[in-house]
Amino acid sequence: MNGQYSYLGGQPFSVSANSNLIGNVTPGWGTTYAQLIAPYKKMGGHNRTPGNSSVSGGNPWFDPASFANPTEPAASANQTPVLPNTHRNQFRGPATSIFNASVFKGFHIYRESEFQIRFEAFNIFNHALLNSNPNATVGGGTFGYITNFGPAYSVTSGARSLQFGGRFNF
Repeated sequence: MNGQYSYLGGQPFSVSANSNLIGNVTPGWGTTYAQLIAPYKKMGGHNRTPGNSSVSGGNPWFDPASFANPTEPAASANQTPVLPNTHRNQFRGPATSIFNASVFKGFHIYRESEFQIRFEAFNIFNHALLNSNPNATVGGGTFGYITNFGPAYSVTSGARSLQFGGRFNF
């Protein structure tokens, strides 16, 4: 009998604005990050399609209402723009947790020969293996949702799989 437990923490990700311009100038090189307007709330959803969780879709990984694009006041207000208050890799995506186990028994046949039977189970608890971070660009139709999943079947990763086997040693 043996077992193996693996836990991998989630990958970091950034929530970005859907435009990299504030006041028609880029406030730095590369990505403009989003404005956090409410406390970050992880909802832990992982369904492919957005929508009401009781109908056809699922919950987002995080609350999309917590984020907005950075804003700038009207030109007549003579105020400075509101710059983003989030930064690169501030948030974490889903973690992976897998438990594998096997049981085997040998039966003596003749002299040194033996017949062994085995039972092996991979991802026993059938945890979802989400191999990507949520869509993290403000304003998109799938903003906050995870739309890419791990393999449906694989011996080392994916949905729960069971296998039986026999082996003759001589």
